[in-house]
Amino acid sequence: MTEREKNDWYVEPVECTRALIRAEEIYGGLGNTILDPCCGKGNILNTLYEHGYHNVEGGDIEDRGYRTTRFQQRDFLEYENEERWDCIISNPPYKHAEKIAWKALRQSRHRVYLFLNITFYASMAREDLFRLGKLARVHTFVERITMYPGDYQNVSRNSGTQTYAWFVFDHGWKRPTAELDRISIKN
Repeated sequence: MTEREKNDWYVEPVECTRALIRAEEIYGGLGNTILDPCCGKGNILNTLYEHGYHNVEGGDIEDRGYRTTRFQQRDFLEYENEERWDCIISNPPYKHAEKIAWKALRQSRHRVYLFLNITFYASMAREDLFRLGKLARVHTFVERITMYPGDYQNVSRNSGTQTYAWFVFDHGWKRPTAELDRISIKN
């Protein structure tokens, strides 16, 4: 068995963020304030920026070199202030995903988009999070996606073995259950 990457840094392919952008308009359009609190090298934010979302900000527990827009090295779970963003979009470390989801809901005005293994949904331990009634959509990838540790850019891509999804929490959601959708990394 291999050791887990320090701080659970596993990088999502940029195609995953492109698929989210195709699946739904990021809340409020291009002028929103968007935070990725676990941005790593910035795949999510760079992709959003390329699609016209320029009011983006990154943070991470380690400085991994993200420099497209504002960046602060910080532990999102320990960072306390009153600042709120319109949207929070992230591929959080899985071992802290539930805590990050709770905090992101407190720090966001409209929506939280989390890129997670679909098993996140299949857990009694997270029942309180889902009972809030804010989980609006789950965009599940039809392809299996490999999440390489660290900078996957220098690793040959193999076919994945895990199923990932974008979990969309919406403060304005008024239904008791989430909508399910199937999306693809292909155009």
